[in-house]
Amino acid sequence: MAIGVQHLRRSKAAISFWLVSFATFSYGLNVYMWLIVGAHYHLMATKGDLFLPLRYGALVLPCALAIIFLCLWSWRGPLSPRLYLSGIVILGLAALLPSLPRVDSGYRQVYWLGETRYEIPWQYSPYNGSKERGGKYFLVKVSAPELAPRYETREKTIIIGKAVDSNSYKGGQSSEDPCRGSFHLMECKWQVGDRVYSASGDAGLFPSDIPAFMASVADLLDGFEVSAR
Repeated sequence: MAIGVQHLRRSKAAISFWLVSFATFSYGLNVYMWLIVGAHYHLMATKGDLFLPLRYGALVLPCALAIIFLCLWSWRGPLSPRLYLSGIVILGLAALLPSLPRVDSGYRQVYWLGETRYEIPWQYSPYNGSKERGGKYFLVKVSAPELAPRYETREKTIIIGKAVDSNSYKGGQSSEDPCRGSFHLMECKWQVGDRVYSASGDAGLFPSDIPAFMASVADLLDGFEVSAR
């Protein structure tokens, strides 16, 4: 009688564990797909998530735990209800991992202009730069005229950039007039020393004092420099 009850408890624990494993794995797979999609459309925001590796645990832990329990079952035979219960608790914790609060990782994207290294906070959505020496230009997204990082504001954004020379941008050399408009858009390109800066976006976002605005853009982009040539 006691053996039958023990066998029944063991069977119930095993069935419960494998049902929870399947449910947790399905949930983790869904989370994984959302993380992949998020990384595709918001790569910098994804890199800025300190707990991102732990969020993948919603998929990794159920798989790893299932393999471990199968190995234990093959080696030792039927497992104890207490062990199955411990596994269910671990699966429950795995399911909670995607709900961890978002904490800024402090990630900075490294780009190069020639032999000069730049480290740009992920909040500026840096793109089109080179991760290797000899890069030609890079771009970031900011609000105007405050120049706040894209991911720290809901305001409309403009694109600003820095290049090693005018020819790094489409359109060739800069004209004497640094700014030109087309319909509702505006594009500015100007040179300071041996570097060329740019700003483009909705004309309504540009301030009336363009020279002061260009100086602020140059100061911001220069601030990302961490090593001189």
